[in-house]
Amino acid sequence: MIFELTQDFSDAVVAMPTDHPKRQMLGLLEEAVRRDIHFIDRHPTTLFQCMWNTCWWYDCPEATESDAFGHLWLDEKQHQTPNFRWLRLEQTSRPSGLYHSTIPIEGESVGGAISDEGDRLIIGSEERVRMIDTNNNREILNIPISVRPRYSAATISPEGSLLGYAQRSDGGNATCLVLNANSGRQLPAFCIPYGEILSLAFSSNGTMLAACGVSNRDGWLGVFDLHRSELLWEHSIPGRLMRKVIFTCDDSNIIVAGGDGVCSIWSIASDVNLKDIPCHTGGVSDISLSPSGDSVLSVGKDGVCRIWSTMIKRRRVRIKSVLDSLPDEPFIAGAFLDNSSIAVADFAGNVFHFSLSGPSTPIKILGCGRGMVRLASDDDGSCLMITSSGDQQCHVIDVADALKVGGLESPRAQAVDFTNNGQSVTITQNAGQIRFLDINGPDWEQQASQPSASLGVPIAVSAVSSSRFHLLVARDGQWWLMDTVSQTEEQGKFSLEMKDGSIVSVSPDGRIICAFVREKVEFVNVATGNRSTFSLAMIPRAIRLSEEGTALVLGHGCRFSELWPRDIIAIWFQPLVSDNHKKAGPFGVELATDNFDLVISEDDIFMTSRSATGGGSEVNLWDLKTLEQTAERCFSKPARLLCLRSDCKQAVVYIPTLSVCHIVDTTTPRLDDLGILPVANALDVASIRPAGDRVIICNQQGTVSLFRAMGR
Repeated sequence: MIFELTQDFSDAVVAMPTDHPKRQMLGLLEEAVRRDIHFIDRHPTTLFQCMWNTCWWYDCPEATESDAFGHLWLDEKQHQTPNFRWLRLEQTSRPSGLYHSTIPIEGESVGGAISDEGDRLIIGSEERVRMIDTNNNREILNIPISVRPRYSAATISPEGSLLGYAQRSDGGNATCLVLNANSGRQLPAFCIPYGEILSLAFSSNGTMLAACGVSNRDGWLGVFDLHRSELLWEHSIPGRLMRKVIFTCDDSNIIVAGGDGVCSIWSIASDVNLKDIPCHTGGVSDISLSPSGDSVLSVGKDGVCRIWSTMIKRRRVRIKSVLDSLPDEPFIAGAFLDNSSIAVADFAGNVFHFSLSGPSTPIKILGCGRGMVRLASDDDGSCLMITSSGDQQCHVIDVADALKVGGLESPRAQAVDFTNNGQSVTITQNAGQIRFLDINGPDWEQQASQPSASLGVPIAVSAVSSSRFHLLVARDGQWWLMDTVSQTEEQGKFSLEMKDGSIVSVSPDGRIICAFVREKVEFVNVATGNRSTFSLAMIPRAIRLSEEGTALVLGHGCRFSELWPRDIIAIWFQPLVSDNHKKAGPFGVELATDNFDLVISEDDIFMTSRSATGGGSEVNLWDLKTLEQTAERCFSKPARLLCLRSDCKQAVVYIPTLSVCHIVDTTTPRLDDLGILPVANALDVASIRPAGDRVIICNQQGTVSLFRAMGR
């Protein structure tokens, strides 16, 4: 229904005279609906919320026609549905300077492409193909898989109007489909028998589509004429798997990367193989053409990157440059940015910039986690698209900005918490910067964009007490205790042992610090420096220190534990201020997996765990006093628990693959939704105000958004 509404808006705008007073407003309404169209389709009751938050109808200094229209709509909706619940965007701050957008990938990535202008990109996964408008950071198309066989390739035409994608059918045939993104018209499909299409490429004018892959266990290559809707020619190459295909700049030839380490140049007009170029000792995993068209970048399974000439008249192809892989990590993908620079990725998920005309020292511009990485750039090389299976994200970055700051290992929000009885917000970034925000202050934008304090070293872990104290610990064990009310800091006189996976906590009065390293928990009295250490056969997950100095430590068993490795273990320590430490417990809560999030409130634990029977998640609430489960909810997709309200009445659950954030009511047995939010970029952290009337979320690009719960 929402798609028909959007089309009605579009038709109305086209039919109206250009000077009609309502034409501009209708165009804005259409744009607002399209921005969240797939989210609204899944959650129709959020139409008004999305329209209000997108169009900025709140606190507008200048009264506008859309502002008046929004308030009239709100009044009518409140009249028809008194106290209806929705989440109103109150404040937001977007980072300036760097452009770095991330889009979650649902399922295993099968490739992506970006238009010449960089304004549209395609993200292909085994489960769906999506087209994204990078100017507005919105989804234009979302094509889910209709049958069980998966998608295998996806691409976009240079001007951004055509979408090409391939799917393997139940009968074993591979189907290639082309869709006009502007008109929605589906072009005739093409099939290859008993095979799989691994790569697609449009010609520069969008009239031809090249495909390669495997058919009947042999390599397969074909070129389609989209205007005449026919196959120009196809070839089966015995014993050679075809991994990737690209057009040359004049569309006269195609270049194909083979699984035997050989790249081939084929003539489209004469339908012959013009030249085979042995490039690598292993298979060729990626190829890219320079903007001038005279050079090809090839990356092989031998971990080497080669740049060679496309001059087919030469008897022997000239190798222009060879880049050996960095120590221990082979190159797996590459792309030309311009004629003098390239981007190369290794299997560790590191993306490097190489200058071909200047110093050959690589500059790391992004790290996105170990796994398969694919690269694509726009026509002038200013925008780089990176799809990664390591973090299940598609990254779109401005190359010039990344080089300016020496790479996009940008500061990310590590923790966000309401402090000072909910009147302010403290944001901790992993680079050691602290931001204190007055939620009622007039200069929210400036507060959110400018750090209030900088510690000068990266922060490994942090924790905020239930009152005002904020503990920050660097990887070397150096720590700071911040007073979030007076905004002062005290550096520690002793160090804490820190390792990957460490967890810290601070008591409400700031007197006790607790650090939980694998199989060891350490308590420190800040005033005296006295410390006590206990060995525990468990892997840390969370700690809570009470006002009385009692500590609740939560984790799960490990191979040294007498309990099952997938059990949740809770241990109480008291009192912490004396030398007489006691522990009670442990008790076990059996899980189906050890991949879960865990957050503690005063009386309960809240955890999300991946379902054992499917690809979704189970979110459970447990009462530590009775050791019983009090609430449960199943999600069809993997979920992350971002935060739990201090009195355990609300929680924030984030679904990365759907880009949706749920505010759930933990007092109901099914964890009913109090509100649902569409999320433009991947989220890092969130927090709920103690009163439960506001929620703040931070995404991976540094955007901070504050929402008010309406209709409570």
